[in-house]
Amino acid sequence: MSNDKTIVGNTEIILADQMRAIFWSAPRRFCIGGAVVVVALLVMGAVAAHGEDMEGVTVIIAVVCLLFWPILVALSFRRLGKEQRLVSYEIGSDQITVRDATGAAVIFPWKIVRRVLESRSGFAIRVMPAGTRWIPKRAFAADAIPCLHE
Repeated sequence: MSNDKTIVGNTEIILADQMRAIFWSAPRRFCIGGAVVVVALLVMGAVAAHGEDMEGVTVIIAVVCLLFWPILVALSFRRLGKEQRLVSYEIGSDQITVRDATGAAVIFPWKIVRRVLESRSGFAIRVMPAGTRWIPKRAFAADAIPCLHE
């Protein structure tokens, strides 16, 4: 950041944020996992086409595979208390501070940030040695977003 101005924002984390955070933590794994599921379904479809009565099993496995990840994320999100969902962000020239309403805080010095990826809805902050932190854009005023790009 070019100046010492601290950019402050806050929001309530929603289920979509939780899903984005998990996706951005390992997007390649989700793509590879999706490809494995598709290949498995194609193989099962080919086996079913050769006379084995597996059509019902194929449908059940497809539904379980499609719903498994979102259900796990929703269950983990549901376990968060209201105070844990109320999050504030302070982005300064030397660090990023993420704090929830319970008082818990995580501080990321810029020197451990490897990369920042931006999407339409937020920023994925990649940190060393491994890890990603999701910051939703809606936590900040619209006029603060250009300052975040600095």
